[in-house]
Amino acid sequence: MKLGDGKERHIRYIAATTYWSHDGRPITGIEFMKQLFGDLGTLVASEEDLRAVWSDPERREGFIQRLNELGYDADRVEDMRRLIDAPNSDVFDVLAHVRFALAPLARVERAEAARSAGLGGYEVEMREFLDYVLQAYADHGVEELSLGKIRDFLRIRYGGTNDAKAVLGSVAEIRKAFVDIQGHLFR
Repeated sequence: MKLGDGKERHIRYIAATTYWSHDGRPITGIEFMKQLFGDLGTLVASEEDLRAVWSDPERREGFIQRLNELGYDADRVEDMRRLIDAPNSDVFDVLAHVRFALAPLARVERAEAARSAGLGGYEVEMREFLDYVLQAYADHGVEELSLGKIRDFLRIRYGGTNDAKAVLGSVAEIRKAFVDIQGHLFR
């Protein structure tokens, strides 16, 4: 199908799902995708803008909240992931495909690219921690990249924040590395 930018997107019908327009009437998957295309145009000006939003955990959470308010909750986005035949991709890839006709990447591909490009400047301990974060993202999705997860990762990996600081550095340094690696995920 072609959307407002004239570029083609391919969808795959896997299951019958009911979608709803903003005015509450039932619409097809294609109409839903067109609606999402239009709404994304009001939320992000460019592909670079979407990448910048998605690379910043705080901005991403606000963006996801805005999508929810517009009717694109996790279930609807999961339906879109299936429609575009990208079951192992990030929500970013669904949005980038719909709005900018980018080919979706699997989370595992994104994590591998981030490992290759983003771990070089860190000491061994920080590289291992970030690799652990990237693996959690590849396995479970973008929810693993929220700032609230840092404490969980540190507790699981090191027993707590104080033990982690002894190995990795200050909380500010850990947080900065955690956020910076996300920029490599969505380049």
